[in-house]
Amino acid sequence: MSEFKITWPEDDFFEVANALVDSQYCIYGEGTQDGTFYHISERVVRDDKTSDVTKQFLTVPTYYCSGLEHLCYLIHYFWCSWKWLIDFNHGKITDWDSGYELAAETFARSLKYHLEAMRHVVTEVRHYEKRHGSTPSRVKTLDEWIIRRKHELEEAGMEKLMEAKKKGYFEKDILKDADFFCACLFRDLDRCRC
Repeated sequence: MSEFKITWPEDDFFEVANALVDSQYCIYGEGTQDGTFYHISERVVRDDKTSDVTKQFLTVPTYYCSGLEHLCYLIHYFWCSWKWLIDFNHGKITDWDSGYELAAETFARSLKYHLEAMRHVVTEVRHYEKRHGSTPSRVKTLDEWIIRRKHELEEAGMEKLMEAKKKGYFEKDILKDADFFCACLFRDLDRCRC
């Protein structure tokens, strides 16, 4: 078993696409701070209609708020992009017009990657809460996701991840290495300033 929880989906594109078709579409976010904790909510989308019911979904320490909100944003972004492409392709996940299959594959794999990251974060937090009756002070999976974004290692294979580990990237601490993590969180904003 790998020490890395998150992996880039290497399955056949149509397996990835079919898995997404069968997935429940949820919107995560609407974060609120409560003392030293940060909460995100969940709303379910069915038949392109968002439920009016917002329920608290996950609680993490406040210093994870930017990373968790960014993960929520990317999940929503890739869901919207994926849904738009399917609508554009008349509801089909096969038989793409020339040039669109690459876009569809990119959005589908990116969405699955971020959904898996969220699933692992939720599993880690809930497992800790069940065992200890409190919110964990560290969320290793979220640390891993942030570090992989920082160094553009989302699609990296095991060899490249081990090389990054040898360079000490995965030994960073969100509290002790604040400059490192802040640079990661603002990397995408710098790219958007065109």
